[in-house]
Amino acid sequence: RSALDLTELRGRELTGRRYLGTHASPEGLLLGIMTDDGKVLAWPLPGGGPARELAPLGPQEVFVGWSADPARIQVATWNGPTARIDALDITTGRRSTIRDITVDDPAGLLTVPVLYLSGDARTYIYGSTRMLSTLYLVTGLQ
Repeated sequence: RSALDLTELRGRELTGRRYLGTHASPEGLLLGIMTDDGKVLAWPLPGGGPARELAPLGPQEVFVGWSADPARIQVATWNGPTARIDALDITTGRRSTIRDITVDDPAGLLTVPVLYLSGDARTYIYGSTRMLSTLYLVTGLQ
């Protein structure tokens, strides 16, 4: 058994997001992550070895998993409480929009939600951090 060669992570920041998700490709041959500089990296499994860059992403984009086709990854672009989900072909760089997802109750939303999608993007779950408060109006005090 070999360990993953993590030299590609040296000098990269990995703490800017609340959670750094790792995603295995559907056939279990690659393990992918997204670094804070917007690079999606993948390591070969099993056995390890050096990572390869799958795709560079923009500042509002997040790698949220693999599609059922191992040649495509799923990318979420958040705009407030709504995310557009694209399938990104890692060979050609072509994108196609799969669906939109909206947080049901965006009140007090503090961070970009953590999103998990099934390979066909029909099923999803998300988690978010919220801060809610109550404002009271008091009258008649002297």
